[in-house]
Amino acid sequence: MLDNEIQVEIRRDENNPNIRNYHVAWIISKSEVTEFTFDLKPSKLVDRLERVGVTGRFLVREVMSVTGIDKVLIGPHQVSVVKDPGFKWENVEPEIIKALLECFLKETGKKRSGSSFSVLTVGENMVVQYL
Repeated sequence: MLDNEIQVEIRRDENNPNIRNYHVAWIISKSEVTEFTFDLKPSKLVDRLERVGVTGRFLVREVMSVTGIDKVLIGPHQVSVVKDPGFKWENVEPEIIKALLECFLKETGKKRSGSSFSVLTVGENMVVQYL
């Protein structure tokens, strides 16, 4: 893997096509799996955001801001996303990948010179190159 690449393993849920799991090598959450939905009461939301830590908070906020996302579950090395059945993965997944890339850059302190990235998919693995 090159210096400007990250690897993301994508696992598709065989029973529900509206769920995707993204596994990464770096830590994105300080807690066990924590669930976020739009109907959380403010007190529960604040508690859960505190549990996942700075990196997890950033990732949850970014992914939940994507139109068509209903639920996010985040764990130490994974984020699971449930999308609304009315939306297509090809429309929401680029924003999820962008959020994972930004999360990685924040966590590692790495910089990129541009704002673009490309994705190479090999089976269930995805390599994201950033500029």
